[in-house]
Order: sequence, then structure tokens, then C-alpha cells
Amino acid sequence: MVATALLLKVVVASSTSVARVMMVGCAGVLLSRRSILDGAARRKVAELSTYCLLPALLFWQVSAAVARAGPRIAHWLILPCYAVLHCALGLALAKCACRCRRWCRGERERRDPTLRPVFSPMTSADLDDEELGETDAADDGGDALLEAVVMMTAAFPNSGGLPLALVDALCASSARSFLGGDECLAATVGYVSFYISVMNPLQWAVCPRLLATDAPAPAPAKDAPPSPPPSVPRRARRARRRCSKPAPPVWGAILGGVLGAVPGARDALLGPPGRASVLGGAVQLVSSAAVPVGIINLGGSVASKVGRSERGGDVAVPGGLLGAAVVIRLLVVPCLSCAATVALRLFAPAVVPPGDAALTLVLMLESTPPPAMQCMIFCQLFAQDAERPLGKVLVATYIASLVTLTAWIALFLSLLSAG
Repeated sequence: MVATALLLKVVVASSTSVARVMMVGCAGVLLSRRSILDGAARRKVAELSTYCLLPALLFWQVSAAVARAGPRIAHWLILPCYAVLHCALGLALAKCACRCRRWCRGERERRDPTLRPVFSPMTSADLDDEELGETDAADDGGDALLEAVVMMTAAFPNSGGLPLALVDALCASSARSFLGGDECLAATVGYVSFYISVMNPLQWAVCPRLLATDAPAPAPAKDAPPSPPPSVPRRARRARRRCSKPAPPVWGAILGGVLGAVPGARDALLGPPGRASVLGGAVQLVSSAAVPVGIINLGGSVASKVGRSERGGDVAVPGGLLGAAVVIRLLVVPCLSCAATVALRLFAPAVVPPGDAALTLVLMLESTPPPAMQCMIFCQLFAQDAERPLGKVLVATYIASLVTLTAWIALFLSLLSAG
């Protein structure tokens, strides 16, 4: 059994990590309330992160992870496979949840036609929208955007900051005895960094395409003259244009992987571990700003007025979608990932060696965190209407993760200590 003291350290590590994020995010809330971090400013900050801070961060981390792997790189390839697995599971389960919600709503409307506001009185503004055929399209577009938010949060966990804080706490506790001893921290940090090297580019390949969803064109009236082909909305054009070529963070990961794969190249250019060169120190300094800047911008998005309806209220996130995001991200995906890891450890020891407890822990741990905060950057760049709904999902999942993370880690350590 896992000792009470060890569980207490896990609780402290997870709660302090979440509390740290919320405290830094409060700066963004204050800046937003004072109209300093408005929509235009948040977009500029997101572009700064995209074109400068995140590429530097990924270049630094990926090059270090690949260089640390060295000739054992083939043994580490299970980590990118798990990154793809976690993403695919989250997307598939969230897609099924969204389709079930649509089907249930259609069934309720079919059984009880009064749920459809066909004969409801309309204001002049509603009538104008109805004549233009915009009301249904706007509703469909809002639903599609909310579903995109759910799929993003279900597919992409916080793969870096939170797992690194947790493994640091675990390797400083009594668990280090069965997690590799003195090599515990170096091994787990290397595994987490290599996992990020695939998960982050995967985010840039998938999230912009999810947010490029647009409402279907309304059906024309009976006697209306033929209309010209509809133009592609600006949000979709921007997302498709940026999706057509690798984003700067992806290039940062690629260049870092190439540099780390050449023996001695990273030490010569950026300096050996613990003694960075002038160039390495500059890259590390720039990369260290990526996380706090992103959290401050996240706080500004949560407190912003973007995503409110024209009548002044918040855009409601349906309880079913919010519950689906929390359950899929924090319970279902970790359960399936843990089962797959245990099966591989038992029946395919060449893939997941039973003697490498640190690798087993990272494989299971990476499925358990709440959604990645970087999801907010994609909303700021491609769909600012989704900022507040995403903020509500992030707050709910991070609060719930204080309980689920502790429970999952207790289970993982029980399995590893039992051999």
C-alpha cells in the first residue's frame, strides 16, 4: 500500500501546481478588468507565444530530450505512440459524446414538438435575422464551436508543467526506491520532455482544424433569386492558411530533434547540461517566458467579455458537454491508458520493460492531467468567441483534477510497488 506520507506529498504537489497556475492567471484577470489585456492585446500576445516563445521552448526541451535518449532512442519510441493514442482516444470519445447529445436533443424535439419554438413570438431583430436566414446558422455554428472546445480539452492534456511538478515530488519521496533510485528524476524528466516533443506539434496539427468549423449555409427562400457562392469566413480562411504549413512551434520541435540527434551537436552549440553557452542561455531565457506569459493571457481570456451573447449574458456551456469534457479527460482516457500500459508490461515486456518503472509511470501519468492551457492560444488565434467557454471548461477540469490526480497516482504507485 502507498504510505500516507507519500499520498500527502502527491496532494501537495498537484494542489500547489494548480494553485500556482490560478495565482499567475489572476494577473491576467486584473489586466483584463483594467482593459489593458483586451481582445486585440490577447491576440498579439498569442502571436508572440506562437512565433517566438513556444518555438524556443520546444527547441530547448526537445533537443535536450533527444540528446539524453542517445542510442536508447528506439526504447523511447513508445512515448510518441502514447501521445498519439491519448489524442485519438480523447477525440473519438468526445466526438461520440457530441453525437449522442445531438441525437438525444433531436429525439426530445421529435417526441415533444413544443420544444421547438416554431410559433414563438419574435422581436423585430429576430425577424430580421430570420429573414436573412441567420438564426439557425448562428445556433449551429455556436454548437459546433462548443463541441470543438470539448474535443480539444478531451484530446490534449497538460503534458509538461503539471507532470514535471508531480514527478519532481515523487522522486523526492520514498517512491524513488522503486522508480529508479538516484536516476529517478533524470529519467522521468527525459521521458516527459520526449512525450511533449510529439504532443505539442500534434496540437498544432489538430486544434486549428477543429476551430475552423463554420455553420452551414442557410437554405434559400422559395422565390429568392440565385445567390452567388458564399465566401469562406475569415476565421476559416485564417485557420486553413495556417494549417497548410507547419506552425513555428512545430519547426522548433523539428530543429530541436535534429540537433539532439547529432552526437555532440547540442553540447557544442547550446552547452552541456548545467553549463549553457551564450546562445544556449539566450534560448533558455526566452523559453522560460513561454509558460507564465501563456497563463497570464489565459487569465485575461477567462475574464474577458468575448463569448458573451448580445443580450449581455455568458454563452452557456451545456452541462452535458461540460460533464463529458471532465469525465473523458480525467477518468475515461486515464482508465484506458492504464489498462493498455499494464497489458503491454505483462504481455510485451520488450515494449514496456517491467524493470523500467519510471517509463511505466510516465506513460500512465501523461493521460491523467487536466487540459493543456495552450488550448487557449488556439482560441485567441482562430476563434475568440470560444475563449470564455474554454475558460469555464478549464476551471472545472482543473478543480476536479485535484481529486482525480491524487487517486490515479495512488493507484499507479500501488501497481509499481507491487512489481
